[in-house]
Amino acid sequence: MTEYISLGQYIPVESFLHRLDPRIKILSTLMLTIALISADTMLELALLAIALLVLSSLSNIKIAEYWKGITPFLFIIFITAVIKIFLVSGNSVLSVWLINITAEGLKSALNLSIRLILIIYSAQILLLTTSIVSLTDGLGLLLRPLELMRFPVHELVMIMTISLRFIPVLLNESRRIRLAQISRGIDFQEGSIWERTQTYFAILVPLINASFQKANDLAEAMEARGYTAGKKRNRLYELNLSRSDYIYLFIISMLLSGIIMYHAVYPCQF
Repeated sequence: MTEYISLGQYIPVESFLHRLDPRIKILSTLMLTIALISADTMLELALLAIALLVLSSLSNIKIAEYWKGITPFLFIIFITAVIKIFLVSGNSVLSVWLINITAEGLKSALNLSIRLILIIYSAQILLLTTSIVSLTDGLGLLLRPLELMRFPVHELVMIMTISLRFIPVLLNESRRIRLAQISRGIDFQEGSIWERTQTYFAILVPLINASFQKANDLAEAMEARGYTAGKKRNRLYELNLSRSDYIYLFIISMLLSGIIMYHAVYPCQF
């Protein structure tokens, strides 16, 4: 079943991105997301797409692995794009009864779909090249100033990383349950939409039960190892920034600055 795990799954290989400090990768992902949100034209999105492809090539991970993390969101992206088509007014391209599709709506939906795919792709670059432990340490150090305001930084980071780690686990568990139910004679392909929806309860109910069981097992394991919320904990490896980290952050910063400046000078849409 390990071949099914893709979303949020760290792939340990030797690469430039794997050697970078997790704090730099987190900040870079945040800046790339801001750049993608700020981009309004197809030229800006195309440049960012090329930049993401170049960055992902530095990870020594195949493009197919990144695509596996995008495919679970394609249906949601499609529904969002369809809604966007009907919400944008403009020059009508097709009008049937109450349905009115405009050229501006189609352009806006395409722009939004590409933007969402690229945002997920940039997040995949972080997740595939950063282990859960490193991600936890990086987030904890970045959010450490909030501890001065008595904000529970450690607890927040722990919740985020555990939730992130459970995504591929639950995806894998859902596939295992589906295969088990198929072997028992349940057909998820035949019947009406309502009947097929009902059959998916055969996956949902065991999946919820398995989720609570795994959460309970995790809590017991953490207690057995002496975990205490809010307690200061030491790190096996201290994080130190290198020259490569500064260069990488500088390049991403220049990319973000270029997109924002281009958008300010040429505020045209699409």
